[in-house]
Amino acid sequence: MNFNEYISEIWYKEHPLAKAFAESEDSDEVNSSDNSTEILQKLDWFKYCQNHSIDIEESFLDELFESIVSRFIIQASEHETITYGDIADCIDYAPLHKKQKYDERLMETVENILTHNYEFDTTFNLFLSWTSNRFSLLTDVKLGFPIQEIYIMMSFYRNNRNYFIMKRDSDFPAMKVIANYFLRCYESCKTIDSPMISEDLIKIRYFLLYFMRDVLSSSIINGYYEHEERIKQIIEDLKLERADKPTVFISYTWSDDSSKIADRLQAELEEIAIIRRDTTNLVTGDSLSEFMKTIRSQDFAILIVSDQYLRKRNCMYEMAQLLRDYESHEEDFWDKVLLFVTAKLYSEKEKAEIIGYWKQKIDENDAQIKAANSESTEVLVKEQKEFRYINMEIGKLLEYATDTLCEKDIDKFIEKAKERIAKPKV
Repeated sequence: MNFNEYISEIWYKEHPLAKAFAESEDSDEVNSSDNSTEILQKLDWFKYCQNHSIDIEESFLDELFESIVSRFIIQASEHETITYGDIADCIDYAPLHKKQKYDERLMETVENILTHNYEFDTTFNLFLSWTSNRFSLLTDVKLGFPIQEIYIMMSFYRNNRNYFIMKRDSDFPAMKVIANYFLRCYESCKTIDSPMISEDLIKIRYFLLYFMRDVLSSSIINGYYEHEERIKQIIEDLKLERADKPTVFISYTWSDDSSKIADRLQAELEEIAIIRRDTTNLVTGDSLSEFMKTIRSQDFAILIVSDQYLRKRNCMYEMAQLLRDYESHEEDFWDKVLLFVTAKLYSEKEKAEIIGYWKQKIDENDAQIKAANSESTEVLVKEQKEFRYINMEIGKLLEYATDTLCEKDIDKFIEKAKERIAKPKV
């Protein structure tokens, strides 16, 4: 028996909806682009073959899956209700060596739609539908969670941040659905046995902390106060989580020999710690500013303080982010922050020159803002906020660096850093 014989001799006689499908096909109202009936028939045929030990070519299932994916694209792009049952059936019926391939093809399709030049409401419709159904689909087809998926979804959220603010302020139920998805992604990633997963978990956890604050705001703005305490607890739990190894953030400038020192530190410390630095932890599409803000969440931070470091905006902004915790943790602050100082900071005059440099940057930026037209001041205003923030915090760093005997021999510094990092927390 072939497919056509099965349809005419068995399917139209036994399928409970066969009569309705037959009438639909005879109707003038049938939509020629809707291949739902054919997909259902082919899925039933494939199941029939499995139950009756009939050999079927894999190309048949490949073509069927592509038909389902094509309909999926149409549903997503035309704002129709997205159906996942046929996708789950097709992957479930597939031989083992095809299941993962089909799911990767599906994920590729979702990514292409999310990054296509559609209106946000169209892509959000898919995003919300996907986050609502994804884990039931994975359960149905008995597949594990692909870690690259969460990066696609995180990127979509970041790239559409302004639109999501509007969703945050108007649609808490949607934010709750998305939150459940991201939290389950995170839990799924924890179960993956891979030497690379620790670094992925850190990135995902930082994103989750960032995202759950939006969810908390959404619950309050929209009056869902009964969820407020639970969301706060999730945020606190995420803050308290730590990797098996302590994390160490290395802050330095690329414009001198500091990068070589950072390389040496990473090579010496990565056996006992997870090293966080821009060259190894950023991929295309990641936000440098968001990455720099993560310095506050590390177990330790090493600042390679060179003369150029003290005059680099990005480096000093990292330092300023870190020093936000100084007032509340002054007693143990310098236990988690290690300075390797190569800069010339031997006198009050040299310290005053650094402070004067940042005051001058503020004055120069003020003059540029006054001279610019209103449409071109956004970047300058952002820089000015960072300059003022650096100027406010830099004194604490300079005071400690000049008043404390900082180790300047790299070998001895590494030895002391290992002792500090490996020391159990009380």
